[in-house]
Amino acid sequence: KVTGLLASTVYHFTLIEYNGTDASTNYALSNPLAGSKVTLAPEPTLNGGPIQFTRVTQDSIYVKLAPGNGAGRIVVIRKGSPVNQAPVDPMSYAVTSGDITQAQEIAPGTANYVVFNGTIESNFTVSKLANNAQYHFAVYEYNGTNATSYNYLTSTPVTGKQATLAQAPTRAASSIKFNNITGSSMTVNWVNGDGANRLLLARSGGITQGPVDGSEYFAST
Repeated sequence: KVTGLLASTVYHFTLIEYNGTDASTNYALSNPLAGSKVTLAPEPTLNGGPIQFTRVTQDSIYVKLAPGNGAGRIVVIRKGSPVNQAPVDPMSYAVTSGDITQAQEIAPGTANYVVFNGTIESNFTVSKLANNAQYHFAVYEYNGTNATSYNYLTSTPVTGKQATLAQAPTRAASSIKFNNITGSSMTVNWVNGDGANRLLLARSGGITQGPVDGSEYFAST
């Protein structure tokens, strides 16, 4: 093991065979074994801030990152349970888009997918997700400029989770009827649409605000 080397530096090595000792030492100087290798970049020391999730649909999530002090960062996503596979030094993970169906797995068969790798931009959309599913995210800072020097900060990555929206119903409720009307109450009946649940809004003067996707509302009593 060679120690005391500088980070992000190419070192060249030559290995020469020899026989004998002291004055009888004889070196094979023709065609010695040679090689070179670059050391890893310095590991980042600071993770970023919390992940923000906006513009959530039934198959996509817009993600905002707060960078740490790495030259770049990758985002790993896993469906249904926390990310359980960190990037490996000095591997490079290519990302052509946020399409999860095209994403590279950190390790085959682990279902941990790299959906972002960036050095400047820190916002992106991950798409082609399953609807009504919980996705877990982990952000890893790194330094380095190529696949021989990348060094990832894998301790205590920034994590977060966000669910996609359920598939929207396609048939609205119908045949609304009002019965048992008094000065302070009435009974409302209807024929259900094809949603799993339904929300009834009431307001004198007309409904001016509908529900917001991603929010659950509870009926007053």
